Amino acid sequence: MSGKKFVQVLVLIGLASWAQAQTFKIIHQFDHANGSYAQGSLTYSAAGTFMGMTSHGGVAANNGTIFRLTTTGHETVLHNFSGKDGAYPYLGSLIKDAAGNFYGTTWYGGDLSCEGGEGCGTVFKVDPSGNETVLHNFEAQNDGQFPLSTLVLDPSGNLYGTTSSGFGYGPNGLIFAVNSTTGAESVIYQFGGAPDGSYPEAGMVRDSSGNLYGTTAFGGSGAGCGADGCGTVFELSPSGNGWKETILYSFQGGNDGELPEALIRDAAGNLYGATNVGGGSSCYNGAGCGTVFKLSPNSNGSWTETVLYRFTGFPGNDGAYPYGQLVQDEAGNLYGTTYLGGGSNACQGVIPNGCGTVFKIDSTGKETILHKFRLTDGAYPYAGLTLDPSTSTLYGITASGGGPGQGVVFTISR
Repeated sequence: MSGKKFVQVLVLIGLASWAQAQTFKIIHQFDHANGSYAQGSLTYSAAGTFMGMTSHGGVAANNGTIFRLTTTGHETVLHNFSGKDGAYPYLGSLIKDAAGNFYGTTWYGGDLSCEGGEGCGTVFKVDPSGNETVLHNFEAQNDGQFPLSTLVLDPSGNLYGTTSSGFGYGPNGLIFAVNSTTGAESVIYQFGGAPDGSYPEAGMVRDSSGNLYGTTAFGGSGAGCGADGCGTVFELSPSGNGWKETILYSFQGGNDGELPEALIRDAAGNLYGATNVGGGSSCYNGAGCGTVFKLSPNSNGSWTETVLYRFTGFPGNDGAYPYGQLVQDEAGNLYGTTYLGGGSNACQGVIPNGCGTVFKIDSTGKETILHKFRLTDGAYPYAGLTLDPSTSTLYGITASGGGPGQGVVFTISR
């Protein structure tokens, strides 16, 4: 699994229109004991507080943590994963129900008889006091393994998510449902690879009719990425006693984009997201540094994709490889992060690839860089952004950088 691409789940949040001048501030630095390498977004909990996870660190064998964070940066670790109760909550974020409980997934852990003693992942619940309960342990042979996504909760209390691998360690992945009260799990769709889709690692969004919209990192009918495909956007709809999948769009690679991330959905039914690669610029051996796209429904049932922005990456300063969630404001502006790019020499591999950026893209496709990371103030923001609705302040996380080098929580405000 170490070679597989991770994706991150996308969240649609109301955000007031912003002025061009913004203020960046570090409010918390991780130090391993209180968590490290956070890759999922913060989740708004209540006025003045957020919930989040780190994929590593903590006091239990480096398996990751669940934490509460105030808007002033005070962190309380609520849970340290031990393995049997989950391990390595990677790109997914927590979601909240009406009673104040939170739900999430771990990539590994759970039933330690799976995956050579490391476990195949879990779905878990955390109550308002921080008590964690495993709702479901994945078993590989029967229900897939390695969930990376943020969950979706419906009004009946059912949780929906994806696993990046399918039955018996199969490569194509699946979509599952878990009852948030009983923990009963069922597989509602299994991907078949190209032209259907494979590796559904991102979370999904749900409309009022119960339809689920998501992406697969690979698969589809696009010919620009070889037999593996460039990825898809799909719709999964309740149909009788089962579910029906429809491919809404297959990415073509090149200028179009490939490896799509999670989606957001606006009130008109348009879907927005980012592709981690593609766009036709210089990075990734010419494959491109990523795109931001819009997918619009047509009256005849088809969908039209529009690339809103193509990142230029290296040696440019506009960012490269957007992984995290987008957020959209009331004016239609999109905000997000790229985990590389920005021009800093502090984070450099074979080439100066930068420490990542925070960006804004307006409705015309114009990009504005709100911040370029420099390692000392954070590096590699895999996670997307989260809004404090009471202050219109954006909150974000970097996976690395800062004083201890274990990542930071930052704000960008008016």
